[in-house]
Amino acid sequence: MAITLLCGEPDLIRVGTEKTSEEPPFWNPSRFGFWGTVSAVALLLWVMPSLQRNLPGLDEAAFRWLNGSLAASLSWAKLWAFLNTRTFDLIAGVVMGLFFLAPGLTYRGVREWLTAGFEFLGTFLGFSLIRAVSSALTAPRPSPSRHFFPNFNSLTELVPTIDSKVFSDHSFPSDHAAVAFVWALFLFSNSRRPGRFLALPYALFLSTPRLVGGAHWLSDVLFGSVALAGLGFAFGYHTPLRLAGYRVAQTLLQRWDKKRSNPESV
Repeated sequence: MAITLLCGEPDLIRVGTEKTSEEPPFWNPSRFGFWGTVSAVALLLWVMPSLQRNLPGLDEAAFRWLNGSLAASLSWAKLWAFLNTRTFDLIAGVVMGLFFLAPGLTYRGVREWLTAGFEFLGTFLGFSLIRAVSSALTAPRPSPSRHFFPNFNSLTELVPTIDSKVFSDHSFPSDHAAVAFVWALFLFSNSRRPGRFLALPYALFLSTPRLVGGAHWLSDVLFGSVALAGLGFAFGYHTPLRLAGYRVAQTLLQRWDKKRSNPESV
């Protein structure tokens, strides 16, 4: 698959009775360059004059189609209202964690779990640094719910009993989508088990509720989140940050092995 060639396949070696990832390179300039290019292309498309002329109409059409579906039934509106709550965000985060921990889904055994967990922490640190810089550089952009207010299907009015998020003054980029994309890219690049193929559909699903509710434009995800996730993934996964996470995990595993083999010496 093309995405496998771009993300790469991790080499695995045996440690004890389990498998663990081989030490990642200090720096991977080719893949760093690829994901940096993806980010740059997304931003260049975003500022392209011809696209800027047509983008408002495309954004509005997508929003009217997605948001218009909320008028279909109260049950449908309640579902999307719940999907736009902090409670669902917490549930979604737990499910993302279960992708790591569910035996055999993407990893198996303490060594794989711990190694992948710390490598992801290193990757997410890189993404967080890029996000902090982008937050200081991006200008405010009202969400479609702000732009069309009150002429849209507001979840807070359709389902007043659910505290859903539908407004944003800084909709570009979509942080929800960017985080989900980085998580999915990590799993697809780092795991060799079949469960990694479920990560991208789940990430796309997580980016949808804010589009339906009106907190983000479609272009916030297609250009903003892709650009942020691409550069964040490059800076976190293909730099020494991931390697640092790997080495922390191996240090902990070595201490654990020592304690198991000779508990009286620890």
